[in-house]
Amino acid sequence: MNFYQRANLTFGLAVIIGFEFTVTNSSLITPSGLELDWQACIWIVFQFMFRAKITIDDHSFFADKNIANFKDKRMLVDFLLFSGANLFFVLAAVTSLNPPVSYCAFLLALFFATIWAYFHSRKQTDEIYPVWQWIGINIVYAIFLLWRLYGDIDLILPSIALWMAMFIFLFLDFWVSKTSERMPNGASKPLNCPHCKKSF
Repeated sequence: MNFYQRANLTFGLAVIIGFEFTVTNSSLITPSGLELDWQACIWIVFQFMFRAKITIDDHSFFADKNIANFKDKRMLVDFLLFSGANLFFVLAAVTSLNPPVSYCAFLLALFFATIWAYFHSRKQTDEIYPVWQWIGINIVYAIFLLWRLYGDIDLILPSIALWMAMFIFLFLDFWVSKTSERMPNGASKPLNCPHCKKSF
């Protein structure tokens, strides 16, 4: 596992910790138990599943064979965009119990992630990672969130219908992106460091 794969897993863990932080430090905790808005709970579940997906996809994307030809300056820009997107994913997790704020943070994360994908579209032609597909999917997610922010969905049934549409699209994203085929096999390989006397 290389540096970028470790960073990807760290950001994924930060999102999970963000969920735990926002729930355990919420003013909604009462002596009788934890009272959470049902939509906030659904939003946390959605973010968790989305985070699992992109963690798997990005772990595969950052494999040594895919970044071997990246130049130093390109990797720096790439990593800054990747980090910016994940910073806002973490903020979205931390503010999950305030959905409008969380939606805005998630939208900013998608914005940085889309720029990151476009950055790769100009440099990479590997058909295994169709970056234009990623960009289109991010745009659809953004439309869903904008609809949640500004759409007339105050009634329960329209809100449930929109949540169902978002989860259906998320599962479709799992299938179209072939996320299951990118699952790590569980066997860790030594990280060869050309500047070191031994492998890690």
